[in-house]
Amino acid sequence: LVTVELAFVGTTVAMIISIPLGFLASNNVVHSRSVISGVRFLLNADRAIDPLILALFFVSAVGLGPFPGVLAISIHSVGMLGQLMYQAIESVDKKPIEAMKSVGASHLNVIRWGILPQVMPYFLSYYLLRFELNIRAAVVLGIVGAGGIGFLLQTYMRLFQYQNVCTVVLTILVLVMAIDYVSSRIRAKLI
Repeated sequence: LVTVELAFVGTTVAMIISIPLGFLASNNVVHSRSVISGVRFLLNADRAIDPLILALFFVSAVGLGPFPGVLAISIHSVGMLGQLMYQAIESVDKKPIEAMKSVGASHLNVIRWGILPQVMPYFLSYYLLRFELNIRAAVVLGIVGAGGIGFLLQTYMRLFQYQNVCTVVLTILVLVMAIDYVSSRIRAKLI
């Protein structure tokens, strides 16, 4: 349960941060090259740091438990989600946007009514995909002290309790397969 919570909270926080960053990095929303370049640089730099490194840093900074895992998952996921979002925003159909601008719609109305309805299914699909990936990351982060089922796996391995190790590995396998199945079904309905 802690592993799923780590992935869920981390992905949700990342999604909340990534949506505005995705809009700020899009050529068809922001017309300042310096803002676009700056946000894209931050997203690229964020993706360059592995969540395991972030987790080790946060475990040493705030201690053991789920909080450093959530921080590591959130920060790493922002880079990937932000990139996927700005690419989706830049690939929207421009006809509704041009029609709204031609009748005098404000920039915020163009975003709200012209862009957001086109990209929302993709955003939800990206969220589900990232959540699925973060389940796997949460297992690994548990091994370095970020809580969850990875912590149990490490504990049982240190105590040479291989029956329990096998049970944990099977639980991880079932968990990942179940999340993958549900996520792929929901994504198929979205797009």
